[in-house]
Amino acid sequence: MSWLPRIIGLYVVGFLSAFCLISAIIAASQAAQTETEKKMFEDDLKGTIELQKGESYLFTFASNPNRYLDNDGKWKTMASPATLDPDEEIAWFAGPDSTLKQDRTYGRNILVTGISPGTGEVWCRSHWEFKNASGGLTKGQMTTTWRVVVKEEAPPEVTVSSGSIRGKVTMKGTFEPVAGAKISLLGTREYTTDGWITDASGEFLLELSGQQIPEGRYRIAAHKSVEKGDLWQSNEVVLDLTQDKAQAGIDVGSVEMEFIPLSDRFLDIGILRGKVVMRGTGMPVAGAIVELIKIEGENMIAFDAWMDGNGCGPVAPWPRDKLSEAEQRNYKSYRWLTDEQGRFEIDVARDIPSCMKEGLYQIQVRKPSTNTSDMFSVMDDLWPVRDYRVQITVETMEKGIDAGTIEVDRVKSLNM
Repeated sequence: MSWLPRIIGLYVVGFLSAFCLISAIIAASQAAQTETEKKMFEDDLKGTIELQKGESYLFTFASNPNRYLDNDGKWKTMASPATLDPDEEIAWFAGPDSTLKQDRTYGRNILVTGISPGTGEVWCRSHWEFKNASGGLTKGQMTTTWRVVVKEEAPPEVTVSSGSIRGKVTMKGTFEPVAGAKISLLGTREYTTDGWITDASGEFLLELSGQQIPEGRYRIAAHKSVEKGDLWQSNEVVLDLTQDKAQAGIDVGSVEMEFIPLSDRFLDIGILRGKVVMRGTGMPVAGAIVELIKIEGENMIAFDAWMDGNGCGPVAPWPRDKLSEAEQRNYKSYRWLTDEQGRFEIDVARDIPSCMKEGLYQIQVRKPSTNTSDMFSVMDDLWPVRDYRVQITVETMEKGIDAGTIEVDRVKSLNM
């Protein structure tokens, strides 16, 4: 029995090591809490927006928190200005889908269209931080909410076919002119021409001759693609367009722009497709589950977790095909199934509008074994034979991305 004291000694050493490790983790966590506080920032209620059926509205991200809920349960004013948390994303939601449709994002803004009479809601969730009295950071999130009422279609429209709109585009903060920016009018749809571009002084002149644009309220949208990102409009410029006003000439003043890195762009349209086959035989694999994994630096984030963390939902129950077509339209997807030919297709507009962000993704495929009675049946599950990654951008997805052929094999046959 000379081995017994050794084993007992090993257990004692292991226990003491674990105790020291846990103590160190607790101490580090307490130290981190003194550096960064988590608070609730006061939500911003913007009021009610009324839309006609088929009319669009550009919701602008322009909220800044100024109060937070302290430990004593009272709202207090921030000691210093808050700035956007660089580690978090801005998330938009418009619903219900039966009333409102998220058309597309414009930088940090979103275009929403009323598709049927009813009452809906648009909200924007943002994350902020500011320096607290101890010199550390106080972080929190706030939600900006609009109530949206969609009414029946308006009577027959009167169009504008002559006149002009002028203005000037500058960079936010520096007021430097922006040359070569594309200008659009956003109303029930987007209006633009190749000639609606700012000149070297950042000025634009929108000639309306022959345009036949319906009278109504419009928003000026400005955009310019630059290296490693885009310039998007940062302020809201609204005009009431009538034939009389256009004929006299409309001056909208200054339109400000800000730089948005490519990684901050979300997709509203696009197709990603591919085919899953068995390694060696090339036989198509039907009923395989296809998922996306977002790669950020060294981190790999399951797409459903990324959607949940960015307020992008609701996520469809699984399996999705048990829902009716009407029910499916009310949910976002994060899993897809291959058909009888082993093909899959991810349609951004249909499945995940305003949820997919540009970046590097890994296509994860698996098909569980049908033999559920055997505890070792997991070794017969089908998994990819290697990593299949794809770089997704707005431009490439609009054209459609073909991920090609993804080979799978049984787990027991893979080099683990």
